[in-house]
This record gives sequence, C-alpha cells and structure tokens, in this order.
Amino acid sequence: MLTAPHYVVIRDPEEQQKLLGAMGVTGNGTVTVLVLADGVSDQEHHVEQYSPRTDQFGVEHYWQMYYCIYEAGEAGAMLNLAAISEGFRVRTYGAITLYNQGVKDAFPERDGIDIWYAGGNFNVIQGENWDISRYTSSKDGSEKFDHFFYGGYTDGQMTGRTIDVDGNLTLLCAIVIGSIDEADTVTGATAATTGNGQNANFDFWG
Repeated sequence: MLTAPHYVVIRDPEEQQKLLGAMGVTGNGTVTVLVLADGVSDQEHHVEQYSPRTDQFGVEHYWQMYYCIYEAGEAGAMLNLAAISEGFRVRTYGAITLYNQGVKDAFPERDGIDIWYAGGNFNVIQGENWDISRYTSSKDGSEKFDHFFYGGYTDGQMTGRTIDVDGNLTLLCAIVIGSIDEADTVTGATAATTGNGQNANFDFWG
C-alpha cells in the first residue's frame, strides 16, 4: 500500500513495562509492537515535504492521507490472526495522536494532545506531539530506522523512496503478544478475557 504501516518490535521487558506497565500485560514472555504509519501528521510536524495534489500520472504522489489508518488496522488484524493461530494471546492498545480540541479546552498547556484523555496509556511516548524518537533507532543507537513508501508512477513503473522514521511516522497503536502460560504466570493478565461484555454491533442487510 502507499502508506503501509511500520512495526517497531520491543522485546526488552523493562522497556515494555515503561510503555504499558499500568495495563499489567507485559512481562518476560511478551513482545510489544509499536504500529507506526506515514501520512498522518500535518506538514508542520512532518520533516519530509508532501507532494502537491495532482491528478497526473508519472509524478510522485506523496500526500497526507488517512488511508494509513485503515491499512494499519488491516495489517494489525492479520498480525493478530497469525499470532492467535500460533497459540499466542494478543492485546491491542489504541494511541492515535490526532489533535483533540476537547483536550485543548480542558488542558491548554497540553496543546491538544493528552495520553489519558485521548485513550492511550503510554508512559514514555509523551510530549507535545507524542515524541517517538526513542524508538526510531536501535536500542544502542547504532541503527537508524527508515521507511519506504510507494508514491506514483514514472515511465509506467511504480516508484517511491526511503524516508526517516524519525520526524515522519506517527504512532497509531501498540500490540502486546505473549503465549498463554507466559502471559498468565508472568503478568497475571490474560489477553483473551477483559471481564467486559462484547457489543453486538452487527446487522444483516439484503
């Protein structure tokens, strides 16, 4: 896809605890996957320049589009299905960092972004625009992460380029994956049972 999601996998138990410790779902037997995507942030919070809107083919189409949100949802669903089919349990925590006027009104000093109010529970990923730079390179800082996007056609061939994760990609959610025994004995939590009922939000049309 043009704005394919980007995964950052965190295996360090202490780092996972910093991120989602309050939720009681991380431990020695889990991994936490940060789901990032490009094309969400406005230009003022996006280092790379977006392309001007055009209907022409043969030019690069690198636009701010929210398709990445749908695509990340699709990819996350497939990842969850694969994990569950292998006997793992999965918990997903939404954390999209879109501007929220309600937060701005209630907490002017937070500039419209607030983790708890907006529905996320991330202790480390904070700041005016949820700074994720800590996770845009390897733990020892030796490897800088990059992201490839497809954006248009040149001479009939699909083209794209590589950009830095830092300064361009946005956190959408985090996924915690662990085996049943490890999740239960290490964290005391289960990924399958939340204690809440499920809404029957479906209808048959036609």
